[in-house]
This record gives sequence, C-alpha cells and structure tokens, in this order.
Amino acid sequence: MGKPALRVTKRAARRIARQAEKRTLKATLERAERKTVERVMAQTYNNVAQAAAILGIARPSLYRIMKRYGIASPTRFKCVPPTESVDRRTKRQQVSRRRQCVSL
Repeated sequence: MGKPALRVTKRAARRIARQAEKRTLKATLERAERKTVERVMAQTYNNVAQAAAILGIARPSLYRIMKRYGIASPTRFKCVPPTESVDRRTKRQQVSRRRQCVSL
C-alpha cells in the first residue's frame, strides 16, 4: 500500500501561496531596491541629488522610485507654529522663533 494522500486545508494552502509570493524574483528585487534607496538616503541625510549620484540614476528617477515604495520625500514637511513657553527663571512668557517641522 502507498502512503495516504496528504490533505491540505484551505488555510494552509493560502499560507503556502503567500510564502511563495514572498519568494518571487520580482518581490526580492523590489525589497532590495527599497532597502538600498533607504540606506543611501540615510547616508546622504535625505539629499536627493547626492543619493541619485551615488545610485547612478537621474534625480527624477529617484523621486519616482521613492513614490513607488512610499519613501517620504525630504521636501514634504509639516511645520507647526512657534510654541509659547514660560521661562522658569524670569517667569516671563517666551515665544519660540523657530518653527518645528516634522516629516510626513
């Protein structure tokens, strides 16, 4: 007698399919491209022109890649108005002149 047939549940089949998707060449290349762009952007302190030169691509191409993978553009900042605070020593109210910007 042979071995009994292997019975695969729907849940297991979906899990196997998801794992197979993760191992495709296209997905692997996309992950590598995203990590490389993120690493180079961090090295150049988000200077797109320098990052594009290091990667050997044109600046508009780098912007396209950043948009494709959802990497935040360094020109997109949300600035909050200056904050008010009280100086502990003089008990006077101070207004910060600096705008605080956070990346979107």
